[in-house]
Amino acid sequence: MAEYIVLCRFSSETLYSFSDLGRRLEAKMQALAPEVSIRAGYALLGPYDMLYFIDAPDHSAAIQAAMVMRSLGHQHTEVWPVVKAVDFMPLADRFFEQCRQYDQQIDVALEESFPASDPPAWTGCTLT
Repeated sequence: MAEYIVLCRFSSETLYSFSDLGRRLEAKMQALAPEVSIRAGYALLGPYDMLYFIDAPDHSAAIQAAMVMRSLGHQHTEVWPVVKAVDFMPLADRFFEQCRQYDQQIDVALEESFPASDPPAWTGCTLT
């Protein structure tokens, strides 16, 4: 299961029916996105009203969960995939190694194309 963060803002109408929102969200998620589980939900102060941590098998299921949330009065939702730092570091290390190898290949190719003793033809001059 992949992990996601869902950030939400409530519509003004939702604030009037706020008391049973959790129960309605749980029931509708079970019916329309049963493969998604809400691990935790937090109320926020700031540009977002709620933050949910969800587990979903893929992006489509996470989007389905966000659509369920929007149907219950979450006026705005954002879904962010989450990668744990311990899993991210090997990806970053591999990426930087690939970049280093790529840059090295480019440097070799440029040196072969334009040796230091021979200026490029477009310069119109020769070194003596």
